[in-house]
Amino acid sequence: MKHVGMAVRDYTLSSGLMEGQIVVIGVAPWGVIHNRNALVHPEVR
Repeated sequence: MKHVGMAVRDYTLSSGLMEGQIVVIGVAPWGVIHNRNALVHPEVR
């Protein structure tokens, strides 16, 4: 995630694009998500 963020920043700075024109989707392992229990619906079976 850090490297993708840095690459997007560097590309944006070098190409002169304004912020908000690049969409990036990150995928993180479930175990590293902070406060992940808040994402689980209470009625999950």
